[in-house]
Amino acid sequence: MVVSLAELNDKEFDPNNKFFYNGGYKFGNQIFHCWKKEGHGLINCEDAISMSCDCYFYDISLKIGIEKISEVAILFGLGQEFLVSTFSSSKGLIPNKVWKKNHFNTVWTKSDTIVAAIGQGYTLSTPLQLAVMTSRIATEGSMVIPSILKSTSKKKNFAKNLIIDEKAYKLIKTGMFKTVNNVKGTAYGSRLFNTTAYMCGKTATSQVRRISMAEREKGIKKNEELPREKRDHALFAGYYPHNNPKYAFSIIVEHGGSGSKSAAPIARDLCKKLNKLYNDV
Repeated sequence: MVVSLAELNDKEFDPNNKFFYNGGYKFGNQIFHCWKKEGHGLINCEDAISMSCDCYFYDISLKIGIEKISEVAILFGLGQEFLVSTFSSSKGLIPNKVWKKNHFNTVWTKSDTIVAAIGQGYTLSTPLQLAVMTSRIATEGSMVIPSILKSTSKKKNFAKNLIIDEKAYKLIKTGMFKTVNNVKGTAYGSRLFNTTAYMCGKTATSQVRRISMAEREKGIKKNEELPREKRDHALFAGYYPHNNPKYAFSIIVEHGGSGSKSAAPIARDLCKKLNKLYNDV
């Protein structure tokens, strides 16, 4: 979603432009693969979010560049510490050219940008950071800061982020709505039924092992065929309800496989509870 925010904030970028992806993005002598082996075909930005097309974000990330991507990531809470007065909090890692030079004394490559675009490579984030990022998107730029203790005062008025264009938020939120509530969305199986308040979100998978070309040629093993420690982590970041967001959350299932299979159903069950609370208020 960070890459989407960065690209949509570029006035020269048209989010309705469609690009064709066949499941592999060739760059130099490397091929970066999509989770969907056959690819997503012809898609635009909104579809890429809802269907989680890796190749789209590989492609767009090279047009944006790692500096803009890292700037937006930090603006939305990634690479930041929260609740440090309450417990030890990880800062995570949002890499850029200077960071790599300082840590490895080597130059940043475009291949680094490609993998960073989908949250892989050097990139590290925490569940809390993902929830903060989602809350700032859901509220269309409110710089939400989490707290543990409930305030007795009226609703907090957080400062507004005036850097990102309002249209960018609306498009990304539409993509997150379609992720769950459109038949082609990756979390369609976790949609809420018989309700007027819908869940929105984004599925993700954090790969914990490198897949060799030999394995790709032979056939990639499914997560359930692997020992638990080699299975991917499953992620889902979302908000509820869609038309007046009150809750943002992130679900991470360690070695849970895909976000759509393991993390999104937990988010759905959470929203069922929130749905009752929301309707009782």
